[in-house]
Amino acid sequence: QSPTSQASASLTPGPAPGGSSDEAGSSQSGLARPRAKPAVAPVEARPRQTRSQTSKRLLLADRPSQAKQEAESAASLLLTLGQTGAEADGVRSHGASPKKDGVQQMATETNSDAAAGSKRKREADNNEAGELGRKAKLTDNQPAWYTQLYLVLRILRDCKGPTGRKEICKGAIELDAKMSREFSFRRAFKGKTPMNSASSILTKSPEHLISSEDSKGRRMYQLAFKFNDFEDARAKYESWKVKLWEEHWPKKWKAWNEQRAAVLEKERAEALSAAADHDKIPEAEPFTPLEPPKNESEMVEVKESYILQAGRGVFALHNIPYNTTLGFYFGVPCFEDEYDKVKDHIGQSSEYSIKYKSTVLDATDADGLPYDRPLLCPFHMLNDHPWLYNVALMDGTVVNQITITTCRDIRAGEELYANYGTAIDRKGWQYRVKSPEDGKTRVYSNRYVKGFYIEGEEDEEDPSILRKRLPSDVDGPL
Repeated sequence: QSPTSQASASLTPGPAPGGSSDEAGSSQSGLARPRAKPAVAPVEARPRQTRSQTSKRLLLADRPSQAKQEAESAASLLLTLGQTGAEADGVRSHGASPKKDGVQQMATETNSDAAAGSKRKREADNNEAGELGRKAKLTDNQPAWYTQLYLVLRILRDCKGPTGRKEICKGAIELDAKMSREFSFRRAFKGKTPMNSASSILTKSPEHLISSEDSKGRRMYQLAFKFNDFEDARAKYESWKVKLWEEHWPKKWKAWNEQRAAVLEKERAEALSAAADHDKIPEAEPFTPLEPPKNESEMVEVKESYILQAGRGVFALHNIPYNTTLGFYFGVPCFEDEYDKVKDHIGQSSEYSIKYKSTVLDATDADGLPYDRPLLCPFHMLNDHPWLYNVALMDGTVVNQITITTCRDIRAGEELYANYGTAIDRKGWQYRVKSPEDGKTRVYSNRYVKGFYIEGEEDEEDPSILRKRLPSDVDGPL
């Protein structure tokens, strides 16, 4: 799970202390201005700030000094405005400046209030900066599964039957706030319109995880599958297999037979055109189309693997053409965080379960062992080989479906290998594969990416004697 970047905090200064927006008018700098034009010539105005200066984001360290400057400017301007306003109203003084004492007292109180307000802001900023820093440290390893889609799926799982859009969106946002406080995660719904973000997930239904229907003029939503339900997962798995056997395999073998017949006809025509005497060309053998397997037990079998000390493996019982779906990888869908808490440390769960987009397909029972009593899915025994792999695990056409598809033509009796990707640490690994033809052991290693050596016959330290890795003894066209 890739960690996310730390959140950076930058705050924009608000209006200067000492006056409300009603008294300030439309001044960008936040300083108070008189409502009426004074009768006497006004004092020299403060230089007008440019738009770039007023909109500039200040760092937390610069805010106390900036607030202090604004407070002093506000106090001095209030004093000046009070004097000119008094003269404009015709107020006369007898041996003293008009309203001088009252204005000075007001300026002193304003300056004191501004200083107190600045102190409160500074303390709040420091507290906020500390909180942001604490959360940034705690969220360095925020899991990748914590997304908006995850929160919506959690709400849908807990709903009893189809539910309206508003209830789902509101529940997802509340769950986000709760989990963010509890685990110090960054909020998944962090935009200005979280309801719209949650609503778009229901509309798009990513990965076909959500189904919808109209009920009494309202659009209602529910999950397209059931979490942690073995019987529901098994029923879907069996229906997928029947459709594969009855529809996909007959079409695939029919196209394959047509291709083989066309190749043989082309070879026959080339032989006739190259021959001087057509009477001496032997009769071509009649083309016999291949029949597709009827079920999974006729397609593959499970027995001792050619990889030494790897246990059981999966073997082809038929010649199989390229890009053929052999079957599906069975697993019970669950949330990744719940799987990590409940099953990941039990038995061999981590060795047989597999990730599918936003869910984990748990292929093990309560004891952490694969469902093989009796064997439910033969492809649970599919071994990893990063260099000789001949099948690929691919996303299917429906939710939580992973297919096993051939990467090339497969010969009958050949063991099937998959490449489980870079998530597996293969440093120092050796794949000792016993050949069914000559009984010799071929050693593959990440030291010899371009080849292998035969155990007991050649010096593994000399790279010039390595055999070519591909094509191997069983590769090539059928």
